[in-house]
Amino acid sequence: MDQVEKPIPGTLLLVDLIRFGATKPDAVSCGSDVVISGGGKLALQAARICKDLGAKTITVLFRESWENSPVSDEDLKDKNIDGLNVVCNSAVTRLFGEKDQLNQIEYTDSESLEKTAIAANTLVFASGRFPELVFLNARPELPESELPAESDQNAVMDPTPGWEAIPPYKQPILKGEVGLFADGEALADYSAAIKAIGAGRRAAASIHLLMSGVDPALADEVLTPQSKIQDVDHVENVNPSQRQIMPICSGSELAVCGEIERGFSEDMARTEASRCLQCGLICYDRSVQIEESVESEVVTS
Repeated sequence: MDQVEKPIPGTLLLVDLIRFGATKPDAVSCGSDVVISGGGKLALQAARICKDLGAKTITVLFRESWENSPVSDEDLKDKNIDGLNVVCNSAVTRLFGEKDQLNQIEYTDSESLEKTAIAANTLVFASGRFPELVFLNARPELPESELPAESDQNAVMDPTPGWEAIPPYKQPILKGEVGLFADGEALADYSAAIKAIGAGRRAAASIHLLMSGVDPALADEVLTPQSKIQDVDHVENVNPSQRQIMPICSGSELAVCGEIERGFSEDMARTEASRCLQCGLICYDRSVQIEESVESEVVTS
């Protein structure tokens, strides 16, 4: 494959930049302002290639702190790349551009959550794929004195406002992670079809929120695997309900079906399903009815 895929204006994959940048420089293009997101020590190799392709300023963003950074002061001195700036504890959170040109990126500090916008004509992703992004028109906010009057039927807004791209809201399990390609994302959405469907739903929901003027971010109280939902240590007035034991195949049946477990019969499946109250809290069935006045005070209601 000699063609470099660019589904997002002004972006490149690190593998393509390193593969073609030194051997086939005509296959890749590089702007004057370059941002490289991640990549470890390979980011410095990519920075050298960008410099040779004409880049003036190169910013490398690492999620790690400087103490845990994959590069050191000695590495930077060895490469001796003029115009190189390394920023740690940071990740890309937003892109800005016009038509098919990237103009600017925003990155966020993972500790202070401070956002910084810098010029960028080329954004290099140190990943095997491009990120999921939601694109929307970024119309300039004009003061009221410059807005066309309602009676002026011939007034037309600027037809080329530019665009911005933001990631969909994250899965609850990744709440607290910042920016594109957060830890866990690379192995989450594409590990199975059902998770890919979930990624599509998050993207659709994010678009709906944006169209409604709502910031597509997870709420502070969203449930995560670390959330403490309840502190119940025992239950009362509840008799245990025995689980249905999955029957297993005999030796002769195993030779035919190839499966150790035979599976539930319809009656067994219904009995097992009836053990759940669908209360969202505790999977027990009440053995004693409690008065309404008392029931509201019982955690297991």
